[in-house]
Amino acid sequence: MLTEIRTPMLQDVVDYADVGATTRARIHSLFRLMFKYAMKCDFIKKDYSEFVTRPKISVEKERRPFTEEEISRLWQISENHYAKIILILIYTGWRPTELSEMTFKDGIDTDEMIMTGGIKTEAGKNRVVPVCKKIEPFIMHMYNKGYEAVSVDEKGEMLNYDKLYRRLKTFLSDYEFDHIPYECRHTFATMLDNNDTNPKIKKLLLGHSSNDVTEKVYTHKTIEQLREAVNKI
Repeated sequence: MLTEIRTPMLQDVVDYADVGATTRARIHSLFRLMFKYAMKCDFIKKDYSEFVTRPKISVEKERRPFTEEEISRLWQISENHYAKIILILIYTGWRPTELSEMTFKDGIDTDEMIMTGGIKTEAGKNRVVPVCKKIEPFIMHMYNKGYEAVSVDEKGEMLNYDKLYRRLKTFLSDYEFDHIPYECRHTFATMLDNNDTNPKIKKLLLGHSSNDVTEKVYTHKTIEQLREAVNKI
């Protein structure tokens, strides 16, 4: 709901959207137009887009994957609820926005150990990511607790994107990880590269577009190829 959106949420999208600086500048402009129209129609009383800083087109934000040492640290503290979620993001490549919309009822299949979701592009929608063996215990822990989803707080209450992102940022800061949640996805992509993952399989896992229209057909064979790729990282 537009009425629930605040400046920090908008700023995070402008700063960390998985696109170039020029596109992020266009996103900023779109936000201004949306809130201007909403104000005109009395849908909202305050224009929170007014306080969002426009990105500098000449400077690209550096995306830094978690190092092997940092991932090892995360495993060492994986009893922490938010460490589990960070590791789930790292080993699946989901964006925090995508994870926040998945539930065990719709999106997370604990029988087949498959997660289905994606919201950004046509290529990214309804993509399938098998759950890496390493993080299966985290998924089952939350499922057996009776939680509705993975995107929950320590008590099992559902977290929307804004709340999830802020909790993860706080966790990373508290444990002195110089990263943002979006870099979990970058880490996943880097680990696939380091394991010489087939380019077509990598595109399917990350939801990147391809000229080959047959690549998006998830046959049993394709899913097993995806599963093999994620289990190698």
